Amino acid sequence: MIDVRNRTGRKLAIGFQWSFNESILQLKQDILNGVYGKIKQFKTIVYFPRDLDYYHRGSGWAGKRRLNSGEWLLDSVASNATAHYLHNMLFLTGAQMDRSSEPAVMDAEVYRANPIEMFDTCALRIVTADDTELLFYATHAVPEEQVQDPLFVIEGEKGKVTLQYENGQEIMTGCLIDGQIIHYKPPGPRHIDKLYCMGDAIREDAFLPCVPETVLPHLKCICGLGESFPETPEFAGEYICYSEDAHQYTCKGLGQALMECWQEAKLPYEKQIPWAYKPHKIIF
Repeated sequence: MIDVRNRTGRKLAIGFQWSFNESILQLKQDILNGVYGKIKQFKTIVYFPRDLDYYHRGSGWAGKRRLNSGEWLLDSVASNATAHYLHNMLFLTGAQMDRSSEPAVMDAEVYRANPIEMFDTCALRIVTADDTELLFYATHAVPEEQVQDPLFVIEGEKGKVTLQYENGQEIMTGCLIDGQIIHYKPPGPRHIDKLYCMGDAIREDAFLPCVPETVLPHLKCICGLGESFPETPEFAGEYICYSEDAHQYTCKGLGQALMECWQEAKLPYEKQIPWAYKPHKIIF
């Protein structure tokens, strides 16, 4: 894609919508300006429950490692529905507005409750080349009533940023150690921003914050997971539940377990959760 863009001189952006969001871009500029000092830790958690209809939609490619033609697909909770939030951690800690931080080492736990080739649940600890710790927890395997839109906490030497919800409202706030509070607009969905941004780039040669080079670190993480786990571990049988009414596989107690991991910045294996396996260490 990069080669074709360079050869043709065309505009090319990648549609991770938060990377085009005014609020996220303001936060990134603040981080680059040193408002929060060096970022030490960034942790995100998100639950998007999905049923079997989700995995059976279309030609049945969802959750597959490869297409029937043999081409790589690596479809998982981390590369599809919640990919935006894994990418967002890499994006916000990147050294330039259109670059993301590079993963150096990743300790990874992936699991599945669904009968799929890839994983519907992950807990990842990524240490970037700049020695920032990124922790990412995501799952499809919780009941519908446990849906959890993304929460994150960014810890810097001079303060922290939180994305949380109060009465269903998204609130993103920076708190500096000197007591200063920075209120950001809620990032929200705003899928249309990326199209406006591309229109401006075509008409006025405006800056594109998310180009192919920006998303390569996320792709490296996804490929690393695919290579490190040629077969996805399944949750122990006694923890897997199936709801005929919801047409959904879930893991008993998973929502609470991952939330505790996120709060304590630990992986499930470190908390000795019964279904957890020792994480795979991936070196980039």
